[in-house]
Amino acid sequence: MAVSLVLGLAALADARELLDVNDIPGWAQIAGQGTRFLLPISENAVGEINTHTTVDGYSFRDLINAGCTDVDEADRSCIVRRICDSCSSDDHVDIYYKRISPLPENTDFLNVFLSDWNNEPKNTMHVDFELYSTYEDAIRGENKWMFCNYGDSGTVGFPRGCGPMGKVQHQFNSYKIDGGTAKDHGFYVETRELSAEVGGITEASPTREEVQEKRGWDMLHAELLAALGREPTNDELNSSMNRGLPETMREIRRRGGHLANDSYAEKRWRSAKYVSLRKELRQERQAARKTRREN
Repeated sequence: MAVSLVLGLAALADARELLDVNDIPGWAQIAGQGTRFLLPISENAVGEINTHTTVDGYSFRDLINAGCTDVDEADRSCIVRRICDSCSSDDHVDIYYKRISPLPENTDFLNVFLSDWNNEPKNTMHVDFELYSTYEDAIRGENKWMFCNYGDSGTVGFPRGCGPMGKVQHQFNSYKIDGGTAKDHGFYVETRELSAEVGGITEASPTREEVQEKRGWDMLHAELLAALGREPTNDELNSSMNRGLPETMREIRRRGGHLANDSYAEKRWRSAKYVSLRKELRQERQAARKTRREN
């Protein structure tokens, strides 16, 4: 009896932990398998008899048609998201499905995602929906996926062989057959509360090149700061970025500047007294060469 109670409490704790992991702020889970298991919610309107659950009384269609908004506050359908922990393709770990036409009537549209990915009725890429790899891209309509295929006798679900640039196989889920790598996945729908926050998403996320450039800029700034013992000027930073750090250091020395890690001899060599002395010696040598040429 005691053992059974302990095991029961442990199972309850595991279940609560699993629910906590799958709970994503701003997203309502509608279905899942494996580590993100959840019975599919209702496809039908609220009030009709069905054996599935709902999210706070809302069906799948209700959630998509809940009135989400874009950055310009234009109304749109709420985004459907699939998170796949077991997918073998990095591009398919997190996918965002954005409707650009009204949902088709008189069809089990939820099953289109679960086990019957098809383009009929009204489910054709770039006509009825678009796919994206990030939420920000979906909001702005940037970097949309370019390839999609459909139809497999009602057994293969989302997204069959769809991919960012071309066909990618075995990343589909199915609630009827095995075969795809999406054994651990969950489907979610964006909430109105999350979409209301996208007004803050006004600037594009930095590209990989921009991130690398900033990182390089920060590293050069740190190196110049250590070498000069002072805050580098914008000209010195730009020179380091465009011409390289060694050339910038040489230029600073040529101008008579000192580096914080210079030796005493180097600093004395570039002091005003020695710069003036070298200038006088150079002028004397030039005068001597001129005299020899004239003679």
